[in-house]
Amino acid sequence: MIVCIPTKGRTQTKTYKLFENVGIKVYHFIEPQEIETYDVPNKINIKKNNKGIGYVRNFILQWAEKKNIKVICMCDDDITSFGYAKNGKSIKSDASIFKDMLKIIHKMPFEIYGMNFRQFAWAEKNKYSINSKTFTACVIIKVNKIKWEYENTFKEDIQFLFESIKYGNGCLKFNKLFFNTPPVGTNLGGCYDGYINKEDEKCFNFILNKYLGYTKIIKKKNSLDIKWDMKSYAKNFNKKIL
Repeated sequence: MIVCIPTKGRTQTKTYKLFENVGIKVYHFIEPQEIETYDVPNKINIKKNNKGIGYVRNFILQWAEKKNIKVICMCDDDITSFGYAKNGKSIKSDASIFKDMLKIIHKMPFEIYGMNFRQFAWAEKNKYSINSKTFTACVIIKVNKIKWEYENTFKEDIQFLFESIKYGNGCLKFNKLFFNTPPVGTNLGGCYDGYINKEDEKCFNFILNKYLGYTKIIKKKNSLDIKWDMKSYAKNFNKKIL
């Protein structure tokens, strides 16, 4: 497994060091207008500027496929730590947890694998969820099994999970393993401007129509969001659920 980090406007990203510290190789995927401003290892020019997060994610999948790389971790550029939950507590660890995950992943039929946010992992009762809980930010993908693309909209990562259920075996979540990251839409760079301009809400009608009956809009403190009924969606396609 290698790690692929799409990054924009975060030249000081240090996420790659978490992986390098345990011997996992990392590649950074950067727009041509910014690539010379980054001092990070293994920079890959994504050829076009300002094409959106879906574009760079699809670029990564195509790049990995051409390189015959079968398993990648696609990771956000603002993750600060990893860990695991035990006895109701969140315990900081390191990226070696990915090596433990891979021992299980190689035995499983699913296309996509993820983990929890630090603030939620401690409360989980089950080690795994299958086609029933969404995840984002840091996912492991079996590239040679992917026959669909990311949408070039916000919430593209969760839509990609739903497509894995429709076109493949689906996704598995390691509920008690976690990453730590700033709250969505609060960290300069990345998709920050989009969240500030509420561009995520502009794609809601598209998502509601695409997954009609399995999504709905919910209110949060200062914004709107999408609630995803992954379990019912998987049931509709007769996929394994846990």
